[in-house]
Amino acid sequence: MDWPLASEYTAMLQNPAIAFVDPQLRACRVRRDGHNQPLAICGQFAAVFQAEMPDGERLAIRVFTSDREERTERYRRISEYLAEKNGFPALVRSS
Repeated sequence: MDWPLASEYTAMLQNPAIAFVDPQLRACRVRRDGHNQPLAICGQFAAVFQAEMPDGERLAIRVFTSDREERTERYRRISEYLAEKNGFPALVRSS
């Protein structure tokens, strides 16, 4: 499977209201750079975008640009643990 590039996620996050299925994430505002583009902090296999909810809560939106089986399993377990502890999954399920 080919994963989107960070630049493709940047284009998608131009409008969170249509980028996300989750109603809470649809209401977020993504931090932008000096050219009014969503600001991505890119790493080896992911990009992170800073966002703010209407109530002022800040969050990080981490999107992956490549896949590895062990990484998938690690993040799945982290999400399950967080969902058990605080009722909030760390990962949004893909469609």
